This record gives sequence, structure tokens and C-alpha cells, in this order.
Amino acid sequence: KMFKNKKINAKSKFFRWLPDNTVQVIMQRGRYKRCTADPLAISLSFWESFGPQITIGVRSINVLYDDFSTRDSVLLKIRVEAKMYFDFRNASSTLATRLVNNPEGMIRGKSQAVVDKTLRREVAKYDARQLLLPEVLQQLEENLIAKLNIGLKNFGANVMQAEEAVVIKEVLPPVPIQEARTQVITVAETT
Repeated sequence: KMFKNKKINAKSKFFRWLPDNTVQVIMQRGRYKRCTADPLAISLSFWESFGPQITIGVRSINVLYDDFSTRDSVLLKIRVEAKMYFDFRNASSTLATRLVNNPEGMIRGKSQAVVDKTLRREVAKYDARQLLLPEVLQQLEENLIAKLNIGLKNFGANVMQAEEAVVIKEVLPPVPIQEARTQVITVAETT
């Protein structure tokens, strides 16, 4: 009878309708308590309040990493693209309290750090010429997928199961070598 003549709106104090692929964070005394993905989120007590709504779905990075040293001491730039699936409900409870404030930034930062650390370790095992071979690049991509899945597990994210979830887009040699190549190409075109 209490709600008989009252409409429940989207900004109600105790009820909130959620769009698809969204998680509603519920706070208690200003701190993260729990989350729900039910279409109708309900705040159970007067101590609880609604926090932000966090979208579940695909997150991606596309970053050019600088100065990777190979075994033969050549500095390379490598562009990597990675796609991850993020679900806030799978985040560990200790990280969820921090993820509430900036989930996009934290996932992007962690994934970039994992890729950077893994690539530095793996690229140092090869010569610069070996890094142009497709099988070496494929091995690097497999190592990146494994390390990203381990590093992002507590954040509620994992690498997508698609064939091109992690791709090394390009391996660029140092600037003097690039300039020398372009000069050779322009000289060959003019003659």
C-alpha cells in the first residue's frame, strides 16, 4: 500500500533501474560494500546509498612503447593492441574499493604496465632481425596473453578469446635506421 500511488523513478533513494551490461555499486557510509547487476537495484537499509554505475564490456589499449633493447643492443619501438573483457563483479573485493572511482584508468594503466614489463623481458631474448619473423611475433603475443590474464585477474578483466585479442601491430627500428631507409627509397625512386 505504501507504493500504491507513488511511481518509482530512476533516481529513487532505495530503487534504481539499470541498463543492460551495467553494474550498480552500493555504498555503505561512503565506502564500497557490494554491487548488483539485477535490472532493479535495491538499497536495503538507510545506511546504504547508490554509488556509480559501471559498464561491463570490452576495453582496449593501443599503445606505442618506446626503447625496447634487443639482445644485440638495438632500441626498438613496438605498437601493441589488446582487447580485454571487463566485469566488475569478478574483481577482488580489495581492489573493488579502488576500482569504483576509476575503473577505466586502473584497467588501462595495469594492462599497459603488464605489456611493457613483459615486452621488455621478452624482447631482450632476441636479436633485432629475429623480431621481424612471424613465429617470433606470435610467441610474443602468446606470452602477452598469458601475462595479461594473470595480471588482470584481480581487476575483473581477462583477454578476450578472439584470434586477434593481442596483436603486435608494428616493430619500428631506431630513428636513424628509419631515416636511412627512407633516403634509400627516395634515391631509388628518383633514379
